[in-house]
Amino acid sequence: MASDRILAVTKHIIREGAKLGIDEVGTRIFGSAWMPVKNVVLTPVFGELQKRYPKLFLADDPEALAAAKEAEAALVSDPMLTKMLEEGFAKVAGSNDEILRALARFDETLSALGSKVDAGFQRSEAHQQEATQAILDEIKTLKLEMKDFRAVAPSLADGLSLDDIYLQPGTYRCDALEWMSPQGPPTASRRLAEGRALLMSGLRRDPENARLLVALGYIEKTQAQVSEALGKYDEAVGLLSQAATYFTRAFEEEPTNISAMNGIANVYYFAKDYDRAIQLGMLIFNTQPEYGAAVLDLSLSIEGKLGELGMFPPLVNASISIYTYLEGLMPQQPETFPASYLAHVQKRMRELAPYAA
Repeated sequence: MASDRILAVTKHIIREGAKLGIDEVGTRIFGSAWMPVKNVVLTPVFGELQKRYPKLFLADDPEALAAAKEAEAALVSDPMLTKMLEEGFAKVAGSNDEILRALARFDETLSALGSKVDAGFQRSEAHQQEATQAILDEIKTLKLEMKDFRAVAPSLADGLSLDDIYLQPGTYRCDALEWMSPQGPPTASRRLAEGRALLMSGLRRDPENARLLVALGYIEKTQAQVSEALGKYDEAVGLLSQAATYFTRAFEEEPTNISAMNGIANVYYFAKDYDRAIQLGMLIFNTQPEYGAAVLDLSLSIEGKLGELGMFPPLVNASISIYTYLEGLMPQQPETFPASYLAHVQKRMRELAPYAA
């Protein structure tokens, strides 16, 4: 069964394609990934729909608009069509950020949370409020559904304290990241599954424990990285959506938990929404500049935006400033930053210097 986000993006292309043409709409959504998505995923589905509704893609024709409405309804109700969509997205070969980015824009949770984050920043700016509180106020209006951890079966972890349960999954995540190679994703997933089971056992005992929710969010975020590495873009977005739910709930339970806020920033970074990731990252940096891992995450978000825009001097300057700060911070936090991290930061500073304003 195709996910809601796959159905949403396909329905959007049908609806808007009846007005503008599917290539125009598809390119706007998928960018450089449009042709593989069109050829591998949508051509079989749209071919079947056009057999049923011959006037479907007569651009800007009243009869095409009427056909589009019928086609949308058929897409949702016909299991054969939804299966074709799901299988098609699974066949798109290669790593392509544009596919993941597009699906993330059509994910209900990520879209709703992003709108609340934006509204919080706008509200704090308009009324000179603290941005963190304004974002929290906006997020509290969301009604995100979370797993019922009480239904999780007892496990061997029941003999551990909640503090012990909180500390151990970080090791599983680090192990998983070590296995992020072409041959390693299955092993990475197994390590993450162990961490997930441990955390869910703890949350069965204390469902509103913010630290455990944050740790579970990072497990799901890392699993999303594994899925992306395998080219499973829709699965990756679904996992980012789950992670966002855990981070958001933790932030609601404990507004001072800066790791929860950084988790939300991480979700948008991996969803290729660099603007929101940078905005949240700067808020964290201004709130708690000694949180080294978050500063590093901010540098990655800026690098992502540089990849989109090219060497835009103001952004290059911002990147160099963050790297300069990290250069001083990293030696003070050797448990967080191995020597190789410092070497990378210094290398990037040298590479970016010629492009500074």
